[in-house]
Amino acid sequence: MWPLVDAVPAFRKAGVLGVAGMVYEPDLDLYLRQRAAVLTVAEGAGVFALAPERGEVAFDQVQLSVADADVEVWPFVITAAGELMVFADSSELEICETGLGSDEPFAAFSVEGDVDGSLAFEVAMCAALSAGDGMVNGELPSPVTGVRSFGLLVSGVSEPGTEISVGWLAIGLSTVAAPLQQIHVSLVRAENSLSARSADSDDDASLTCLHVPRDDGTEVIVETGDAMGFTLAREQLGARAKLWIADFRLEHYVQQGPWIDPERLTYELVIDMLPIFVETGESPAPSDVHRRPHALQIWNGWADLEQQFYGLTWNNNLGLPDRDCDPDNPNGCARSAYFGGSWVGAGQTRVDQKPGLIAEALLAMGSDTCHEVFTVGQTLFSVANHAANARLLVEDYGVTHLIFSFSANEACRHHDMIYADNHCVSPQTPIHWRQGSNGADFVHAITRQPSFRPIRSSAGSH
Repeated sequence: MWPLVDAVPAFRKAGVLGVAGMVYEPDLDLYLRQRAAVLTVAEGAGVFALAPERGEVAFDQVQLSVADADVEVWPFVITAAGELMVFADSSELEICETGLGSDEPFAAFSVEGDVDGSLAFEVAMCAALSAGDGMVNGELPSPVTGVRSFGLLVSGVSEPGTEISVGWLAIGLSTVAAPLQQIHVSLVRAENSLSARSADSDDDASLTCLHVPRDDGTEVIVETGDAMGFTLAREQLGARAKLWIADFRLEHYVQQGPWIDPERLTYELVIDMLPIFVETGESPAPSDVHRRPHALQIWNGWADLEQQFYGLTWNNNLGLPDRDCDPDNPNGCARSAYFGGSWVGAGQTRVDQKPGLIAEALLAMGSDTCHEVFTVGQTLFSVANHAANARLLVEDYGVTHLIFSFSANEACRHHDMIYADNHCVSPQTPIHWRQGSNGADFVHAITRQPSFRPIRSSAGSH
């Protein structure tokens, strides 16, 4: 089972979450579990989809539970083989087939291009939805292994602001039985872990400990005698949990993502220990870094360096590398904002491992209040230049705490001696280009006039 909508908000899933033409907001209960994904359609049509980080999953159906709405809601899936299947009510099949007949069908749902291959397909077809156990199902002709993306297509919206409440959306196997009381977590390709490849065999013991932080702030550690897997009772996981193996500085967690909904998962979970980021020894493909709302941002590093990472982020409705923001704050969450350059945007990390989302999950553990940490990852060369971003989030989105990171490179722009020490130039070097566009007074106010000392590391270090 690979859920997109369950008790865990979609932006904490392992993969690239794409939302275009609408705003997604989790509807949380008193225990901060997601009751439903609320999609507010801002235009005539939109798409809500996930391209899983690891798409090696067997499935033969798409499961959907959605509240009645006077719109067309079609679940879809694109298999690893490039087969696009869109499932619609039998009365809407003709409309579906007409839409798939266009050269770029996803363009009608506010999507630019093929989203780096995640929405690319070779063949397309429409099929009728069938009634299931409290939901509707889209049935594939036969089981397949591997998925590029899956999600929902929404159209037929008569007026902007239409809300659609999705209670469940997942791909899975129709032959899988109901959830068992015992959960087994197996390790795959453990020989590729850093611990297993090191010369010191003593550190291999980390592979025999499964860390289980729970959303009430407590943690369970499950030990086993070998590196093949772990068995634990479902109640040990609590309402939501994170299952991970410590491998030096890497976290290896189950394929569905760092946080899971134990109640709805139905079969054995897998932790794949093969590193996601590998050195290719080749120059990276061109990056596409921009601030267009609801568009994919690709950062592959600099063209004159060897390819090491592959970073994908779907920009939100503000054009920032983060999830969508709802000004109304329907869940009444405490809101903070994290401002800075590339180290804040973390363009070469996994989507669910962005600093803001990690902080948000940690703040939520054991808390009776939900927390939202907005990520404003823009290289603006000065803390002062974030004044407009800060004002927008405070005035329009109710952010109450502002976190500004201050790098060595930025410090150079506000203190003569730091600049002189780092660049081996005279302190009298003109500094007009180093001052923030909003003036030094703003910088002094938010940094509480720190006492500087020369920084001898490279100016661009994070």
